[in-house]
Amino acid sequence: MGERFFDYAMLLYYALSRLGRLANPQLRLAWLRQIGAAGIDALPVLLVLGVVSGGLAVTQITAILGAGNETGIRLWLWFLLYEFAPLLTALVIVARSSAAMASELALMRLYDEFNALNRLRIPPAEYVLLPRIAGVAVAMPAATAIFQTVALASGISIDTLVHHLPILDQADRYLAFAEPSLLLAGIFKGCCFGLAVPVIACHEGTHGEKSPVGVTRVGMNAVGQGMVAVFLIDALFMVAHHLL
Repeated sequence: MGERFFDYAMLLYYALSRLGRLANPQLRLAWLRQIGAAGIDALPVLLVLGVVSGGLAVTQITAILGAGNETGIRLWLWFLLYEFAPLLTALVIVARSSAAMASELALMRLYDEFNALNRLRIPPAEYVLLPRIAGVAVAMPAATAIFQTVALASGISIDTLVHHLPILDQADRYLAFAEPSLLLAGIFKGCCFGLAVPVIACHEGTHGEKSPVGVTRVGMNAVGQGMVAVFLIDALFMVAHHLL
């Protein structure tokens, strides 16, 4: 276990230390493709989840604490912006991208594509791993911010319709309690998820069993370990929040 965490740390350090290489046109194109695959392609699911979670959360809280309750508004904003948005975004991206990324790398390893890149004097880690890690690292917080916006708009709109209140007045009331620090904390949590998830997927894809069966296995491992990492990081944020 300790060796695995050390490998994760070294892979993360490698990616962060070579971000400047993304200025290379080929690497930049691969990086942009990864942003599209991990973030943009996941937007339809995230938009639906944002609308549903924002609406459900506000109706449940107002049903328990009453409409316009200040404590209820603060509680809704905290759970929505700080917990639901980064957590659900991370789980969607893990489910969509981790298996695909790990399996693709495992296939490349199975057919000796890494050795082929070495023979061409192209660093495989830089050409293959760096764009994937950097792509998810950008896509995750960006998708989290979009989820926050959609869920916030959905909750305010549904609360307005249910209680027949002027939408502008209701929006002003809710946004008055939406502290920028809460938004930024949720996005920062998304950044942490965005670094952990692709590192795990890339590690699994490049260290799994070199066989057709291993290709399937590394995909499942990447999803499972990615989800565990997401919940562990979320728990660490919760502990840090209570301690501070």
